[in-house]
Amino acid sequence: MIIDIISKILGILAIVCLVLRLIIYPILCLIIRHANTETQKCKKCKGTMIDRASHLYLIPVMFDDKYEESAEYYINNFQRIEDISQIPNGRRACYLYLFQCQNCGHKNISIVGFLKVRDKEILKGGDIYEYEKFREFLEG
Repeated sequence: MIIDIISKILGILAIVCLVLRLIIYPILCLIIRHANTETQKCKKCKGTMIDRASHLYLIPVMFDDKYEESAEYYINNFQRIEDISQIPNGRRACYLYLFQCQNCGHKNISIVGFLKVRDKEILKGGDIYEYEKFREFLEG
């Protein structure tokens, strides 16, 4: 009797985990990766931020290795690539998005890190930085 109850509970938990992994997690990744620019507001004037450019970079990190997520780290270690097919298996990569306020022109950078596994992008984190930290890197 107790074994049957535990078996049913484990079955339900397995189904819940599967639903979370197969449905909710990819949706959250898409929301974060392709954030709706209408909801992103400028820190200076609260105007709408518009996606102006995006770039793809490799970083020298494998799988779940830890690294310092800072503007300086990215600037010193980014290796630009043109396409996701250029990412070796197990190697981490980042999308760099340039956003600009449509009212005052203020810019910021959004970096979204991921790991490519079997042609899927597994989100590994991200952050927003002031454009000034990346100006020389992007314009040089």
